[in-house]
Amino acid sequence: MVYTFVELDKPDDPALSCFKHLPFRREIFIDSPDKVGVRITMESSDIVGYLSGFESLRSHFKSYFVQIAVNLEVIAGGMHGFYHLHNESTGRWEMPIEDYIHNLEKFMENY
Repeated sequence: MVYTFVELDKPDDPALSCFKHLPFRREIFIDSPDKVGVRITMESSDIVGYLSGFESLRSHFKSYFVQIAVNLEVIAGGMHGFYHLHNESTGRWEMPIEDYIHNLEKFMENY
């Protein structure tokens, strides 16, 4: 499961329609006119492509958060290395997508 939460600059931003066209099972829930969440069910091998696509849309969002939920029985040792989003040096929560993509690609080479 990949959970993506976005805050839009304007409620009718066309970037939101990209979630509607994903080729995965998904549920879209609306918190308010400018805050939307999407829960997507996909194979772990599709996560890198999803994050790459999300990267191209990031500038359309006022804020965003992506969380990956993994079945630990499927992935030995889990993927806890992908969850740490707090940058101690800046004191902010950040999402280094490029680093995640690189780490996921290395991880997927083993599976």
